[in-house]
Amino acid sequence: MSRIIIFALALEILTLSSPLLNQLVIDEVLVAADRSLLTVIIIALLLLSMTQMLLSLARQWASITLSVNFNMQWTARVFHHLVRLPLGWFDARSKGSINARFEAVDTIQEALTTQVLEGILDVLLVITALCMMLLYSPEMTLIAVLAAIIYGVLRALWYPSLRQSAEDAWDAGARESGHFLETLNGILSLRINGVTAHREAAWLNLNIVRRNTQLRQSRQLMCYDIAHTLTGSVVSAIILWKGAGEVLNGTFTVGMLVAYLSYQMRFSSSISSLTDKYFSWRMLDIYNERLADIVLTPTEDYQQQPAQEDNDTSVFPSVFRGDVADGARVPLSLEHITFSHKGGNKPILRGVSLTLHPGEVMAITGQSGCGKSTLVKLILGIHIPDEGTIRAFGIPHTHPDYFQVRQRIGTVLQDDHLFRGSIADNIIFSVETAIMNE
Repeated sequence: MSRIIIFALALEILTLSSPLLNQLVIDEVLVAADRSLLTVIIIALLLLSMTQMLLSLARQWASITLSVNFNMQWTARVFHHLVRLPLGWFDARSKGSINARFEAVDTIQEALTTQVLEGILDVLLVITALCMMLLYSPEMTLIAVLAAIIYGVLRALWYPSLRQSAEDAWDAGARESGHFLETLNGILSLRINGVTAHREAAWLNLNIVRRNTQLRQSRQLMCYDIAHTLTGSVVSAIILWKGAGEVLNGTFTVGMLVAYLSYQMRFSSSISSLTDKYFSWRMLDIYNERLADIVLTPTEDYQQQPAQEDNDTSVFPSVFRGDVADGARVPLSLEHITFSHKGGNKPILRGVSLTLHPGEVMAITGQSGCGKSTLVKLILGIHIPDEGTIRAFGIPHTHPDYFQVRQRIGTVLQDDHLFRGSIADNIIFSVETAIMNE
């Protein structure tokens, strides 16, 4: 970061020199017809341009390096948190919505690295250009400052509608993405039942909604750009008229006017860029709210124990370390289990009790939706019962390390996902120590 700021300061100093050299050419070289001085100034301008180019490349490379490293670390941490959220969190959101929330990391990271650095450079340009303009003409500088204020007011007036359009576009894109991912996941069912046309029509409607929101957003930006361009043109004409009058009065030379106009253009460009970045940062609230839904949601309790990693079983009962003798003496038991999903009108399970000893085989049958899969998820600790106690291998479900039960139970659910790779890979899930017999 310090190197980037140093490069920015060096570029700023060199940028200030260019208008002064142009003024020198117009006021001294052209008036006196001094060819030798012209040669010196041209060489200085070439060296100045080459130095600016090298410093700009160095600054851009440092910015890219910082951005890539920052993004990699931040994205990895968000993903680490995401995959440890309770399964109920995923059930309550579509895949497209989750994907859009996760991708908000890139937008926020871009604003916090690249745009922040560019904003620092814009601040330096605004301050230095303003100081140079004041040295030339405080009256003309006041006009430029008033124009900057008008630009900020216009941007503030347009901000609410632009923000609403951005939110609508984000929501529409998330719905379309979710529909697309669901279609890919269920393509076999769609083809078998011959309803691909219906699914296609639904996606097309969502796509049209997204494009309409983007079109509305683009139309608002176009109107804003027209107002901004018109204001800038009027201000430039006023400053040029005022500056030309100073030249005719003998207060300014032609070179001074050219140099001042150059500083004024740099000032206006930088203040406009800085204003845009400010409102862009305010617009980040849209992405912050979505990303906060991930990072501010607590993970499962066991993931919040820093001293207890997934592969660390030293603090657990011997059954978790593979002591089958101890495990054989500990039954699987459910005592008066009652459970209902959030928002449910009535419990799926009510007062369920059972005991399963090692070596026993039990089959649970019932109608679809009666709670068979829910019962398995309760045993695995995926859901938490509203009432009652579950004990697996002697460990109650309220124990912070109950999740370790999953490492001792082989489970195949009806909605299991088959990942890329062989069947064996999906069974062992890349456990390097596993052997084929296991």
